[in-house]
Amino acid sequence: MVSFISFCSLLILVLCAVKPKYGLPLYIVYSLFFPYLQIGNLALVGRVAALLFLIFFFLNYRNKIKNVDYSPFKPFFFLYIAQFFLLFIQDPTYFPIGFDRWNTYVLTTITYALLIYTDVQTNYRGIIVYNNALLISSLIIILYGLFLTSIPGINPYQILISPLFGGEFNEAYALGDSYLSSSTSSLADGRLFGRISSVFSHPMLYGLNLGFFFVVVTYVLYERKKYRLLVLFEICLIAAVVTCGVRSAIAALVLTLIVGILNLKRTRLVIMSILAFLLVINILPMVSPAVNEYLLSMFDSSGNVVQGSSLKMRYNQFIGCFGVIQDCLFTGKGFEWTSDYLSKHEIHPVLLNFESLIFMIICNSGLLGLVIWGIFICMFFKFSRKIKNKNQQTAILCLFTYYIMYSLITGDYYYLKYFMLYYAVLVGGLSFKSNLYIYGTQYKKMLYR
Repeated sequence: MVSFISFCSLLILVLCAVKPKYGLPLYIVYSLFFPYLQIGNLALVGRVAALLFLIFFFLNYRNKIKNVDYSPFKPFFFLYIAQFFLLFIQDPTYFPIGFDRWNTYVLTTITYALLIYTDVQTNYRGIIVYNNALLISSLIIILYGLFLTSIPGINPYQILISPLFGGEFNEAYALGDSYLSSSTSSLADGRLFGRISSVFSHPMLYGLNLGFFFVVVTYVLYERKKYRLLVLFEICLIAAVVTCGVRSAIAALVLTLIVGILNLKRTRLVIMSILAFLLVINILPMVSPAVNEYLLSMFDSSGNVVQGSSLKMRYNQFIGCFGVIQDCLFTGKGFEWTSDYLSKHEIHPVLLNFESLIFMIICNSGLLGLVIWGIFICMFFKFSRKIKNKNQQTAILCLFTYYIMYSLITGDYYYLKYFMLYYAVLVGGLSFKSNLYIYGTQYKKMLYR
């Protein structure tokens, strides 16, 4: 396995340097199945890998950048720049740590996305390769996740690869033990199948990517008019979302669907969705009372049905945020202070793991951070409104909505890195379709048939 990982990592680097149209899709697939590039004992993590890809970017596209429209990334550029300037009015003793984390964050989130987007913009046939790479990867990941429901607490893939990347598979946590004990003999805290992570290192990453799969794959299959395959895929995906043990994924997906349906403004679709929802909540108790109890636990404010964060706990955590920044209310503690805190203390006495994007923004950037993120979100929605085709617009809107909703419920643990990969593929293809020069019959047949 070590030799295989080293070979894939080396192949990706070589192809990205000489043939990025093949190397970048391969990198997307690799990044879904493995944490980072590794050649032998050499781990290419964070900025090291990002800087290499940045070099590849200028080597391959230095003469093509002027022909590429990067307006889809303006909201993100604003976010990064605003966070950078905020560093200078925050605690000066934290500045070296904050700047180092900001530098790593920007490089690891935007570099790969710009490479992929630029490649699609300068090589329109590449969108087929990217879409197919995501289709095949998502199918494998979902089916493997469903397979794991038959063996709660065991994940052969993660047991195999985790030690290779310096990690360790926690069987107790996978069984549903919220306290991360060393062993447990049965499912804990009411989760039907424990916590399923599929090929990812953590169930939260699995839940995050399931939502992204839903948006991207649904859009691609719908445009290709593969309706039967689409129905089959969505059945498998919904089953995966319900059984993964991450209720946040269910809630975020439902809210995303509501936003998508409202944006499409199709009365028939709204009525059918409401009827389908009513049908499901009435059939579930008859099919499996356990499944019904698990889903209804999302609306349990006490957190007693399935252990997790109750509404009261969330409220106390929200109030606790202002206790953390009482001496720096407007600027916060510093960029990614929450991550730095958890790396030193493991858990906060009140905010625990800072389990909401709101908590992280307040602690890291204070009230100014809320303003910055508010402007960022408004800029993104303004951009999405410029997409004339309603299906395309809805796909972009739903992808962003899922990221925001999921992060609001769980916190943002470098989720933006994954979002940017899907976003680059999706918006790259959409931008091309809006270009009348290539949006002809030949291109449409090539893309969707």
